[in-house]
Amino acid sequence: MIAKHLSALMAAALCLIVTNGCVAGEVLFYKVSRNYGHDGLLGRVNRRELETRMFTHATWSERLYCNPYEPDIDETLEVHSNADGSRSLSHRLATPSLSRRIDWSISQREQFDLKKKLDAVRITEHEIALPAEVAKEIELLWRTMLPGLLKEPTEPIVGEHRLIIHAPYIIALARDNNSVKTGSIAMAAYNTPAYVAFMGIVDDLIKVCDRGGSSADPIFRRLPDKIRHLRTRL
Repeated sequence: MIAKHLSALMAAALCLIVTNGCVAGEVLFYKVSRNYGHDGLLGRVNRRELETRMFTHATWSERLYCNPYEPDIDETLEVHSNADGSRSLSHRLATPSLSRRIDWSISQREQFDLKKKLDAVRITEHEIALPAEVAKEIELLWRTMLPGLLKEPTEPIVGEHRLIIHAPYIIALARDNNSVKTGSIAMAAYNTPAYVAFMGIVDDLIKVCDRGGSSADPIFRRLPDKIRHLRTRL
């Protein structure tokens, strides 16, 4: 679902070629605060209201959050451990977007009815067991990506500088013992080969999760190689 919406955004995005340039390796994320990249009250409310609704597993290891510019939704993926040591993947979809209602309420100083507004949001969830190899590759990819660069790059990441209009807001989180590594997609990374590959993997995970595929699902069979190929780019 995330990649489905983002594909339309990528096709419609305005790209302005300014200069040529490159860096060693490809970059997707840069380090942001644990409060979903926000400071102050907005960050605290996102942790309290958004996170508790969109992520529900205490034994989580990897998370992904996306708020596309259009449509008005929030989506998350969450890998978590089960009692027997296996891992599962959940996909949650909030319609309309929780985060936009939080942002508006904080900006307008109208928090008094925020809980009522958020409780009215419809959230659906699908969950699926992950094959061990796929779960391991997801873990390695998140460790490779996060937290990313210490600061968001201002120079082109690969080949050209891009000005993206109405880019989606994407946050990834990885649990590392007692700490959490958090990164956001860098603006300069949108539509690069690494970004397209990453969103293809996300799209595969959502598809197989939502349709309840088995461990023999064709998507699961091809995912480990796709993830490994992306890691070699980063």
